[in-house]
Amino acid sequence: MERDFPETPALVLGASGGSGTRVAGQLLRAAGGYLGGARNESEDSLALVAAIDVLAARGERLLEGGRPEEADLALWRAALTEHLALHAGEPFWGWKNPRSMFLLPFSVALVPGLRFIHMVRDGRDMALSGNRRQYERHVPEGPGTPADRARFWAESNLRVKRHAEAVLGDRYAILRFEDLCRDPEGCMARLGRQFGLRLEPAGAGIEIRPPDGVGRHRALPAADRAAVEAAVAPAMEAFGY
Repeated sequence: MERDFPETPALVLGASGGSGTRVAGQLLRAAGGYLGGARNESEDSLALVAAIDVLAARGERLLEGGRPEEADLALWRAALTEHLALHAGEPFWGWKNPRSMFLLPFSVALVPGLRFIHMVRDGRDMALSGNRRQYERHVPEGPGTPADRARFWAESNLRVKRHAEAVLGDRYAILRFEDLCRDPEGCMARLGRQFGLRLEPAGAGIEIRPPDGVGRHRALPAADRAAVEAAVAPAMEAFGY
């Protein structure tokens, strides 16, 4: 398939919904990156939302192996082309959408040299997040318990991590939300060094305050908290918590 996207580096940000990707997207734009000409309040490119809705579940299955269908690649290519309509030669381009992590098989096939930032947030707190859109779209059986949502967080993020490490190598980076809150400029500088991009001074004019939800899992009854902690334990260790 023809590949004619910009030759400047492409950087993609994905995560479980509610992990803090909005502020990370703001930092990337402050660093001079192009993340789409029309974006919603969450910093997601409007040109990509419909295609992501169609492709996310298919891409999630491909994380375990397999080749993307040509029709799906064509759909994603058309969406990316629309997304780039207002690109004006910025030093790097890309997009931010939590479910971008499930579209890695399509994105890697179309965009040479793609870098991927995998943003994660404490899975115990994510189990209680009010942002459940991703869970509800990928686990249609029902709202689930905190332990169910914790298990989905752990399994999906570990699946993405394994796939990204295998196909991207050092073009894959993990960004923890808690680290970004403590030291945004340091986190962006680290990503810039890894990816060979100038991402600082990224924090200009953007204040990051840890949200009230940090540590909310501690309010769970003891049995529920234990179930959540057991569900997230393998992923928490893998992501350095």
